[in-house]
Amino acid sequence: MEPADRYSQLLKEVFTTQQSHILIDALGHIIGATYDSTKNLQTEIKTRLPFDQTNTIVEIVKENQIDLNDATQAQEFFSELVALFKTLPTVDLTLAYSPTYSELQQFSQWWRKNFKANILLDITIDKNLIAGAMIGYDGTMKDYSLHKVLGTYVEEKHKQ
Repeated sequence: MEPADRYSQLLKEVFTTQQSHILIDALGHIIGATYDSTKNLQTEIKTRLPFDQTNTIVEIVKENQIDLNDATQAQEFFSELVALFKTLPTVDLTLAYSPTYSELQQFSQWWRKNFKANILLDITIDKNLIAGAMIGYDGTMKDYSLHKVLGTYVEEKHKQ
């Protein structure tokens, strides 16, 4: 089973680069805890991760019969998760406003549905856009902002 398939539920919960960085940092601490026999890995997971991600990871561990008491298995599991999130492609999304959590989730779901790819959104806020968005992916940037439309309109009026 491909890592993206194995971790599909977790991929649905983490959809921005910021969330990914926080998760990778937490997983790094959890991996470190596997080297300390005095630490309880279940406690470390619950302490380091948000509730929903904790539950998802616990489910993945159960489904894949990973023994968290076995340091080697735990290290491999968490290292594979880190590697997966470090290699996800990024979509640069520049907006004129600060989107809500729900909107970010919808943007991510739309992208994954229409492009059949797991991605992370790298969000930038630029009020100069006025409205709309700029989207960058795979070396291409598209400007769908009102600022661009108005700029083009003004340029054409000056030419007349």
